[in-house]
Amino acid sequence: MNQVDYAKLSGQYASFLVAVGGVSITVLALVLGLSSAQNTLNEPGKTAQVFLVAALIAATVSCFIGAHMMAETAAFFTRCEKKPSEEKLPDEIPLGRRLFVLATSNIFIAITLVLFSIVLLPTATGKADLAASLKLISLVVFLGVVLGALCWMAFAAIDRMDVGELGWPAIAFAFEAGLMAGTLCYKSKVLWPKLTFIFIVGITAASLLYFAIIFKFVKARKLAAGFVEVFVFSSAVTISYAFLVVAYLRILWGL
Repeated sequence: MNQVDYAKLSGQYASFLVAVGGVSITVLALVLGLSSAQNTLNEPGKTAQVFLVAALIAATVSCFIGAHMMAETAAFFTRCEKKPSEEKLPDEIPLGRRLFVLATSNIFIAITLVLFSIVLLPTATGKADLAASLKLISLVVFLGVVLGALCWMAFAAIDRMDVGELGWPAIAFAFEAGLMAGTLCYKSKVLWPKLTFIFIVGITAASLLYFAIIFKFVKARKLAAGFVEVFVFSSAVTISYAFLVVAYLRILWGL
């Protein structure tokens, strides 16, 4: 992946996130319009509607923050192309790589939030028969995309942060953090929409704040610091996924 055109890819990701954010707003408006027209939802339907609306709001926030971060990253790489290249020390991670990986966390989270909303849509709009007929399909699609996204996140974070073998322990610890969060959430026997979406929106806002800090004050980091950044970035994604998977299993499968 060393031959990746990060300026072009960042710009494309920014446009993609803006488009996804627009879709989220449109679906949110439709769902709110439907909910005001009918009040006959059963208990799972009401729960699904709460999670659906919250997921779409969180996805919209993540999309637009991610689009801003990706646009800034594209501008950074474009500016670097016009300047004489600086020598990179063997144990340093360039600032551009760090900005890019941090910005991509919003892609992993936003897309899964939108998919989570889609699989909840029939239940949240009172289409119980349709929801039942699509349960197995939604299970395969949702869990398949989550697993695929986790694999891609791991490989992309390690390669694009250029941390080498240090990346795998960071990814392993992040997966453990996600598994622990999911297990605790599942054992609680209670759905926590506020906890789920406050966490997701909170880490999205934190990513923007950290992005601004490293953009302003830090040029490059040592590989050991890159280990910490990969761990934090990956943990934010794995814990978010864990909360969403537990909510999906409880709402649609009653587990």
